[in-house]
Amino acid sequence: MKLHRVVLASALTALALGLSSAAYAQLAVVPAPDHTALLASPDPKLVQNKRLVYDFWREVFEAGHLELAEKYMAEGYMQHNPNVPTGRAAFVQFFGRFKKPGPIQAKVAAPLVSITAEGDLVVLGFVRELPDPQDASRKYTTTWFDMFRIEGGKIAEHWDAAEKPSARPASAAAGSVEEEVKAVTQRACDAFLRADAAALDALLAPGFTLVGSDGSVQPRSQAFAEVQAREPKYELFQKHDMVAHVYGDAATVQGITSLKGTSGGKPFAVDVRFTDTLVRTNGKWRIVVSHVTRIPAP
Repeated sequence: MKLHRVVLASALTALALGLSSAAYAQLAVVPAPDHTALLASPDPKLVQNKRLVYDFWREVFEAGHLELAEKYMAEGYMQHNPNVPTGRAAFVQFFGRFKKPGPIQAKVAAPLVSITAEGDLVVLGFVRELPDPQDASRKYTTTWFDMFRIEGGKIAEHWDAAEKPSARPASAAAGSVEEEVKAVTQRACDAFLRADAAALDALLAPGFTLVGSDGSVQPRSQAFAEVQAREPKYELFQKHDMVAHVYGDAATVQGITSLKGTSGGKPFAVDVRFTDTLVRTNGKWRIVVSHVTRIPAP
């Protein structure tokens, strides 16, 4: 299949670019300005499939109108993301825990790069911004893909590149639970940066609360509302100067979080001092309380 050859060629190109990274700078991934052009095709069937996936993304996934899932998804919908259960009903139940219906936008809000369709498959490509692991003050771009299979005019199957959050990240030294809990708190930051609700769901405990400098308390649902709306939109969400203390199946992590982005269309950059409290259940650490205090600008 041609689409499979395109994916293989992309992987080989990425490998070649990685091997030559010392000689060539990375080109930033940028979103396509014209979604109408992305939806076009000389094949009417492919146009129909592209539009089905595009409207599903706008109305169900981004706007949170899960009551429209039946319009777009087959009842036996097959899910290959390891963090989301399979089946249409399970999809609705899972995302219903943190997605609330909002205005349906005319365009997909996520930074869409491409829409590729062949046969019964449609692939969406998105810009993904991540913190540079070698420089917390910088970020880099890469690409995220979601692939859908269409059957009988509805979405029947989904693939993406998601991974399960590991109970003990490979980067942590053997036996270093302190490094493990610090990595969990940073992965939560990464989930906010990517607006990745599924990853965040695995990292925040059901009763999670955020306590602000002014004593305000933000419930877990508000955190997911921000992710869904991409408001604020973060360019940087990085923890540093962390110190962890472990007490059996409870732990605290203290440090500084550097934040940069836009809120209400206005840019901001701020550092906050944080204390995260985590608990370990079934071998996995999750954040139950986070307290932040803004650090005054020098």
